[in-house]
Amino acid sequence: MEKKKVSIYIEADYSGSPKAGNGKYGYVMEYITEEGKEYTKTVYGGFTNTTKHRTYLHATIDALSHLKKDPCEVYLIFDCPYVAETYRHKSMLDWQAAGWIKKRKAWCHVANNDLWIKTIDFVNTHDICAFGEAGNQYRSYLQTMLKHAEIDYITDREE
Repeated sequence: MEKKKVSIYIEADYSGSPKAGNGKYGYVMEYITEEGKEYTKTVYGGFTNTTKHRTYLHATIDALSHLKKDPCEVYLIFDCPYVAETYRHKSMLDWQAAGWIKKRKAWCHVANNDLWIKTIDFVNTHDICAFGEAGNQYRSYLQTMLKHAEIDYITDREE
C-alpha cells in the first residue's frame, strides 16, 4: 500500500529577546484522503518564554501529532534551516543514542532536547523530508493570518 503524502507548510513569528520572547506559528497541512478528496487544515498556536527554534519545533510537533493512523510520507516546508537540517539528517536519533550530547568545539548538551525527544516517534514512524525554504505557496497567507489570529499563548518554559 502506498503511503499517504502529507505536505505541511509552517510559518512562525517571533518577538522579544533571543532567549525568552513570544513565538506564534501557523501551519497548513494538505493531503488527499483515501476517498480521493483534498484535505486542508490550518492551525495556529503560540508560546511565551520561548525562542525562535523552539517555536518551529512546537509547530512541527503539533502538526505531526495529527498523523495518527498509518505511516506517511511527510514534507515539512518552513523557513528554519536548523530545524530542517536536523529532520533531514535525523540528527535527533544520533543525539538520543549519545545521551543528548553532541560535539561542537567541545561536548555539550543538545539545545531543546526536551522537544527533540518528542520528535523521535514521528521520525521512526513517518518518512519525513524537510525543506528550509524562505518562500512557499502559503507563506503570505500564514503571515497575514498570524498578524490577525487570536492566539492562546502557552508558557513554554518556567523562568
